[in-house]
Amino acid sequence: MFIENSKAILQDGTETEKRSALDTLYTVLDTALRMLHPFMPFVTEELWQRLPRRPGDKTPSITVSSYPEYDTKLDDPEAEAAYDIVLGTSKGIRSLTSEYRIDQGFAFVQASDKATHEIAANELQAIRSLAGKGISSIKVLSPTDANPTGCAVYVVSSAVAVFLEVRGRVDVNEEISKAKVKMQKAADMAKKQRKVLDAEDFQTKVSEAVQEDERKKLTEALAAQENYERSIQQFEKLKLEA
Repeated sequence: MFIENSKAILQDGTETEKRSALDTLYTVLDTALRMLHPFMPFVTEELWQRLPRRPGDKTPSITVSSYPEYDTKLDDPEAEAAYDIVLGTSKGIRSLTSEYRIDQGFAFVQASDKATHEIAANELQAIRSLAGKGISSIKVLSPTDANPTGCAVYVVSSAVAVFLEVRGRVDVNEEISKAKVKMQKAADMAKKQRKVLDAEDFQTKVSEAVQEDERKKLTEALAAQENYERSIQQFEKLKLEA
């Protein structure tokens, strides 16, 4: 996902965004190679030698380069929160345009609180760059704005949702039928995951990593279920309007 987002920025972003994406990609690649070097010395040395050195860096070999260390001073919770919103909303828009085969569509990002709205509004250009070329317009709605109508819905989190206008561009009855089937599958998956998580001795016999993976599956299933449920509500309104 990180690579895909960087490609999108390099294609459609501003010059500042493109420079930032290149610097970030370089840092990720350089750091990853140095971390892998003790385990894959020959391959990482070969790849690292092909990287251009930054100004002032005259390190002759990855074998004598400094090993990456975690720096708490670089922690930035606000930037992480903003990135999650940008990533989630752009992913939601791409998912909706792909699922409903919408080209040059209109999307809305609606936040449920002031802080999330400010982040989405400030990062609109980044969201637009990552959302793909299937979108012609993205509007950020305030928490007090009414929900858009005639749209498919993608719930990013409890704080933000994405709406894609599909009015007049899809067969409403067909989409309702498909959405109901998918909603039921998501509900069945959520039920299955709850059984897994509620199983006797699950928390004591299963590693924390596996537990986290199973909890993530439940969260994703519940989110999908809500997405289809809200989209069905929108489609039902379209039928009444017709």
